[in-house]
Amino acid sequence: MSSGRLAIAGIGYRSGMRFALVLSIMFVMLPTASASTRSAHITMVSRSPVVVRGTGFLPGERVTVTVSAKKTYSKIVTASRLGVFRATFQGSSIGYCQFYSVRAKGSRGSTAAFKVIAECAAPGPSG
Repeated sequence: MSSGRLAIAGIGYRSGMRFALVLSIMFVMLPTASASTRSAHITMVSRSPVVVRGTGFLPGERVTVTVSAKKTYSKIVTASRLGVFRATFQGSSIGYCQFYSVRAKGSRGSTAAFKVIAECAAPGPSG
């Protein structure tokens, strides 16, 4: 019976080693997979004139940038070889207490967006 136990223990050992090997390969591959996915981001550089900066887009990607406030402004820009763009909307401005949203949608799947809901104090009593 002892040889039977050794055979079973040997199978368990090999299965355990295979599992450990597969697990270690997954952990090695995980950082590579997450490093290869890019995340697009946009920020508002200026509100008068409205200037939007984007990073993390694909090199050479055509990006449609849309700013919605009291009016809606839209512009198509091309990301640099580093995946960066800057979109300036001449003649546009966004007030201090004004709600606005910005969206950037790339032609090759990159997207980024944000909304700002301003909380401004009500005017105080006159007097």
